[in-house]
Amino acid sequence: MKTMHVFALLLLGLLFSTLPVRAAPTTWVVTPGKPNEVKFISEAPVESFEGKTTHIEGEFTLDPQNLDGEMSGRLQIDVKTLDTGIKIRNGHMFDNHLHPDQYPHMTFELTEVVGNTGSLQAGENSLLVGGTFTCHGVTNEITPEVMVDYTPERATLDVTARFTVRLSDYNIDRPQFLFMKLAEEQKVVVRFTANAE
Repeated sequence: MKTMHVFALLLLGLLFSTLPVRAAPTTWVVTPGKPNEVKFISEAPVESFEGKTTHIEGEFTLDPQNLDGEMSGRLQIDVKTLDTGIKIRNGHMFDNHLHPDQYPHMTFELTEVVGNTGSLQAGENSLLVGGTFTCHGVTNEITPEVMVDYTPERATLDVTARFTVRLSDYNIDRPQFLFMKLAEEQKVVVRFTANAE
């Protein structure tokens, strides 16, 4: 009987040793500065231009081996650092439309990876993520398309995300004066490197 108990324990040990082990979620940190960049692209019929900044920061928590598991995170953009390349246009953008003294930050809150995704593979991964984007005091749900270049040996994620912002969805008036003819839909491209803590 004792031999049977020992055998059963060995069998259970073997069974559990072959089950996949899920790592605890990792915290990934994004710090301001190059090469990190947020770019807003306005393609209006009369004038096209870009507003961009390298002042993006934040952190998020996820397990690269279990993208269906618990995750959260927040990225933040400093609105006052957006630059369109023309000083007078920047002034009009801040004073009449973005109001950075009242709304100093734009934020993205990560809530999930959409779909049954499994895990990140080393190299490039194409994902759709869910979350909320807050701009000008208004928060809306968005699902950016995201390309993640995962380098396990360096514990880094190089991320490029793309989505579209409609100005009317965020209570931003469309300027139509000489120095700033702005498209209703702004293409947004976010690029950053996140490092594991």
